Amino acid sequence: MLIIRLIGWIFVIAALIILLIELRFWFTSGEWHLIPIGQLWYQLHAESLNIAQAVIQRYLHPSIWDPWIVAILLTPGWPTFSTIGAVIIILCRVTSRRPER
Repeated sequence: MLIIRLIGWIFVIAALIILLIELRFWFTSGEWHLIPIGQLWYQLHAESLNIAQAVIQRYLHPSIWDPWIVAILLTPGWPTFSTIGAVIIILCRVTSRRPER
């Protein structure tokens, strides 16, 4: 459970970092811009994004990439990561407080 809870906290920390980047951009330009997950992935490692697209379209099914994966990649980064992290942390707390039989 500790590893899963740690993964949840990593998601929350990533969300905070993305939010800080967006706030910095907002302060410098005066314009609020939510950074999508796909843009983050492209900026971090564009080659792996292209490989993931090719593998999913070639070996799984082309209709999985568009519209499903594309919709996920277009969601804003920090709200998505913070929600996933919070859910993981909450689920770990709920399961760890159950009495053992």
